[in-house]
Amino acid sequence: MTAATHGRAARVCKSISAISYVLLVATLISFSFIGLEPKNPAHWATLAIKVLPLMIFIPGLIQGSERSHAWLCFVVLVYFTLGILELFGLTNRLEGMLITLFSTLLFISSTLYIRWNKSEQTSPG
Repeated sequence: MTAATHGRAARVCKSISAISYVLLVATLISFSFIGLEPKNPAHWATLAIKVLPLMIFIPGLIQGSERSHAWLCFVVLVYFTLGILELFGLTNRLEGMLITLFSTLLFISSTLYIRWNKSEQTSPG
């Protein structure tokens, strides 16, 4: 691959990462409100525990930081595990399927973004 191809691939992966990130957060938020009383303070605490670890990475993702993408890959593994537990549990299979899908997509696209962005920066020309 040439440097231009790496650059295009990195931009596509960054876009896919952003889209899957937003969809993962939206899934976590939307399924938190289904069937629950929103005035319950414990509900809001649970929602914060689910979503706040992902919110830490927003500035780095906007800037395109490879380090933020790398750390996000580690954090997303926790959400992948949550998705698998929901998928094979008895509660909500759709939620588990969506969390697993979006976290897998986010992990793969962030990993490829790091690889292709780094190789674009180090290639001559």
